Amino acid sequence: MKRTIEMSFVKADGKRYTLRLENAREDVTGSEIDALMDSLVQKDVFVFDGAAIEGKSAAKIVSIDETPVALS
Repeated sequence: MKRTIEMSFVKADGKRYTLRLENAREDVTGSEIDALMDSLVQKDVFVFDGAAIEGKSAAKIVSIDETPVALS
């Protein structure tokens, strides 16, 4: 199963940006994701499309279960 963390931020220009981290741990917690997002906002480490992130908007873990299908 593929697990991706999707973290959405509000940028200085008012637009949103979603950062995706693939191959998330099975045991990652919401509080760990929240703390990471706080750290990214506080440290001002990213600028997307010319605008820095100013706050958190949303976060989710997306799980994808792939099953190959046999073709004839």
